[in-house]
Amino acid sequence: MFNRILLLGGSGQLGQVLQPLLKDFSAQTDLQLFVPTRQVLDLNNTDAISDYIAQHKPDLIINAAAMTQVDDAETNPALADAINHRAVAVLAYAAKQQKAAFLQLSTDQVFDGSRSTPLLETDPPNPINAYGRSKWAGEQALVAAYAGTDLLWWILRTSWLYGEQGPRWLQHIDSNASVVTDQIGAPTSALWLAHIIVQIIQDAKTQPMESGIYHATMAGQTSKFDQAQRHLMQRHLIQQGQQPKLKPIKTEDFKQAVAKRPLYTVLNSDKLAKALNLTIPQWTEATDIHFMQLALNQAKIAEANGEVPVGAVVVAADGKTVLAQAHNAPITANDPTAHAEISALRQAATTTNNYRLDGCTLYVTLEPCTMCVGALVHARIAKVVFAASEPKAGSLQSQRQLMNEDLSGYYNHRFVWQGGVLAHAAALQLRTFFKARRQT
Repeated sequence: MFNRILLLGGSGQLGQVLQPLLKDFSAQTDLQLFVPTRQVLDLNNTDAISDYIAQHKPDLIINAAAMTQVDDAETNPALADAINHRAVAVLAYAAKQQKAAFLQLSTDQVFDGSRSTPLLETDPPNPINAYGRSKWAGEQALVAAYAGTDLLWWILRTSWLYGEQGPRWLQHIDSNASVVTDQIGAPTSALWLAHIIVQIIQDAKTQPMESGIYHATMAGQTSKFDQAQRHLMQRHLIQQGQQPKLKPIKTEDFKQAVAKRPLYTVLNSDKLAKALNLTIPQWTEATDIHFMQLALNQAKIAEANGEVPVGAVVVAADGKTVLAQAHNAPITANDPTAHAEISALRQAATTTNNYRLDGCTLYVTLEPCTMCVGALVHARIAKVVFAASEPKAGSLQSQRQLMNEDLSGYYNHRFVWQGGVLAHAAALQLRTFFKARRQT
């Protein structure tokens, strides 16, 4: 449906992971992608915005650009309003003139934090800081510009967004820092959100998601304090088994903050889940998304080699060390057993100098077949995470449920499994591959 996509904010946390996904998508669909830098398009220059839109004629604008530093926005509210509100108004008007669709990123900070249950899209915003006010004004500007038209527009509100290195505010934290305990929200992986955006674009070809405001956060909730503890443990910044010595503090006693922070901003994303027919993962499952993306990258290598695009990754028992990355290679290796899972198991066994991979997790982009399930059992894999189901030969969920069937005494090891992680992206890879095959 979209042939010319303009992405603003390409250097931000979301833009950095969204760009490569959109480039892959554009290669599969022959669309053009424009990602101007600040030097090319200054959002504080309204004339430049209108000129750029008129010149490049996008049919979809994704606006991930924003002034997001809450304290900086409080000390410079005019600049925050210029970027987060007035620029959006100009973008929306120019986009409407081009009959373009618009996807705007927004924030949980539009709420005042007075609730104690997850917030719905219908709950009235009441921002308590300059950043929240500017983002709420930007939302209103977009809604007003597109009112009375049949053009598609979406506002995705997210919260506590973080990239591959974790939340920015935690990247330089030490284990003795003071962290607030009464700010509650849902940490959201930028990579997960990027895949959501790609799915919205893909679905627009056949069944566009209805225009409107959607909450787009991962499931569950936590406090800033507990998030910091988990971050330190995962990054091994303290000795294993030793609890961080973070100092709990209330928001009202945290004097370093310039702007007020809402205390409770957990967003209910059920509307998005229903619209896209997906299950929202828990925020604690973000590492699964990261490792599945590595497997998807391996699947791209298989596709480039003329193989069915399936990739696999083996992660050590520590939950962070990648032991192997592999992809399908039966054709190029002249080996009927060279499925991605088998090749990854062989690599991991070589890396560890042990064919038993106790405690390890295998990530694979397609539900394993019977042969691969047998190898996974023999390797003593602890967990398997797959993306897309395999209706013809899948042996965990689809054709057979080998780890669930009552085969007492037959297997001397069983592993747990989980399906559906980045399933849409893996299925798109496979559909594109086989469509190209049918056309040659």
